[in-house]
Amino acid sequence: MSCCTNLNKKIGIDTNTKKKEQLKNKKVLLNFNHQKWSEPTYGPYFKTILLFITNRCNLNCSFCFDNANVHGLEEMSFDYIKKIVDNNPQVNKYDIMGGEPLLHNDLDKILRYLAKKGKKIGLYTNGFLLHKLKDDYDNLKVNIAFHSINSKNKSLKPIACLNESIKKIQQIYPLKVVFLITNKNKKLLLKFAKYIENNFKLINKLTIGLVRNEEDYYNDNYEGIVSFDEYVKIVKDYVNNYGGTLDLDIFAEGMLYTNKLPFSQKNQINRFKCVFVDNKYTSCLYDIGPDKKNNFDPEKRITYSNCELCPKTGKNRCLTDKIKLKREKNT
Repeated sequence: MSCCTNLNKKIGIDTNTKKKEQLKNKKVLLNFNHQKWSEPTYGPYFKTILLFITNRCNLNCSFCFDNANVHGLEEMSFDYIKKIVDNNPQVNKYDIMGGEPLLHNDLDKILRYLAKKGKKIGLYTNGFLLHKLKDDYDNLKVNIAFHSINSKNKSLKPIACLNESIKKIQQIYPLKVVFLITNKNKKLLLKFAKYIENNFKLINKLTIGLVRNEEDYYNDNYEGIVSFDEYVKIVKDYVNNYGGTLDLDIFAEGMLYTNKLPFSQKNQINRFKCVFVDNKYTSCLYDIGPDKKNNFDPEKRITYSNCELCPKTGKNRCLTDKIKLKREKNT
């Protein structure tokens, strides 16, 4: 999934409504060398609930996509989560979010109950507390996003600080490593990929994403972010110039497409529903601002509509869709 920012410092006053509308409607074909890359079939897509189980966090990242809600002391109770799971048998997958979910007092009970119910589980963590994660959960995939290779500032998510933890966890659970592009790290992508190749032999794929202001998604005019056009150029340069062994997932950000994406499939659009610790709910991952939340009743089943078009963008795809490219072994 795409991690976006809740950056508050805006450069100037946004009056460029026309430009934002152009970005919203823009489509860019990602051409790639088919001798170097193949594009596997997409899907399946799963009905998913994102559970923001705690507002507590051990970091203080200014670019956190849920910055408006983190650093409180609230957390969901296990009984509350159990009620949601029991009342939504149609849901295939649960993404466990924070804050930092490894700070939750009942994380062990939550993960074991979801596994018992046969649910797919994605755990989204900053990685600094991986030592607290037990090694015997079923159906679990660990996801960590980074912004740097080396840094004394942990809020920049330096991967070098987690070398030993990653080497251990990659032998236990599937691990998704995401590099989120900002204005500060936009020249680091190829070096980051090489670092993964050299240090983590069991990781065979890199995911590329973009930091955005989620509450003003199509506005390029924020400090610290790269524009959509620059993101497209960075991705194209990487795909054309990368010579390593890693497969690639690219967050399409509602703009990039290939001949296989978009391809309308069941559950592809509007598949993510979000539940927060304050008994609030949103029907889209890109509407998590405090003003977008609605009251939530855990006793009622969440409704999923098999949309043909995204209610937010009007496109026949989801903003969280990823372009998947696989390295051809003979190159």
